[in-house]
Amino acid sequence: MLCIRHFHEHFKQQHVDPLLLTSTSGKATATCVCLLTPDGERTMRTHLGASSELESVGQLPEGWTHNCRLLHCEGYCLYKLELTRGAMRAAKQSGAEVSLDTASFEVVRNCWQSLLSLLQEGLVDLLLCNEDEALAVAEMAGVTCQGSDLGRMLAAQQFLLQHCKVCVVSRGSKSCLVCTRNGEHLSCDPPEVTVVDTVGAGDCFAAGFLHAYIGGASLQACAVCGCILGSEAVSTAGAELSLGQWEKMRQTIAKKLTELA
Repeated sequence: MLCIRHFHEHFKQQHVDPLLLTSTSGKATATCVCLLTPDGERTMRTHLGASSELESVGQLPEGWTHNCRLLHCEGYCLYKLELTRGAMRAAKQSGAEVSLDTASFEVVRNCWQSLLSLLQEGLVDLLLCNEDEALAVAEMAGVTCQGSDLGRMLAAQQFLLQHCKVCVVSRGSKSCLVCTRNGEHLSCDPPEVTVVDTVGAGDCFAAGFLHAYIGGASLQACAVCGCILGSEAVSTAGAELSLGQWEKMRQTIAKKLTELA
């Protein structure tokens, strides 16, 4: 119960109303070990813990789709296909959009058929990935493209856009790439920062992008906000920003959205 209270209070401090599930099996809360190299790059080993007991959308809190405008799913959800499919269907039926972050090139490879089935059913509106994950999509989809990794990433985006409306590829210190089914192509350079720790950078990029998106901002503004928040994450040691940093980021992003409106 101490752990539950900790998470609940932490989310409330971040202006999030938490819908937390509990387990009676005795399994531990999921954990993730992040291994860092001196240049700030990381690899992650995840233990799903009690979250592995989630099997169906019926286990989610009653009324969770009420006032839901966007359901964001992490790629690790693909290991629980029926749960993910059920949640996405429920969100779509309530009028919400669905975004999916592919999470890891390993997830793309290990869960390719699950990912493909969700895409083919039209359950994903926005798909976010990094360059390694985009290359894994190209590999698994059998997308052939002569030339550079950039060419293969763009080919992977075009493959994904057969099934979703927007595809975003974040590329660390290089410009992110945003493409739409309607043929819109744009990029955005991230702010120059000293890389300390890349843990959480992809999640922060997604948070900035989606915050702007559900606020009705242009895709260019969404990309700018994603890059701002992602850059703050890589310049910070550890997996989360401080409360002070979050307040600073809210103000910075609000100002930027006003400038780009």
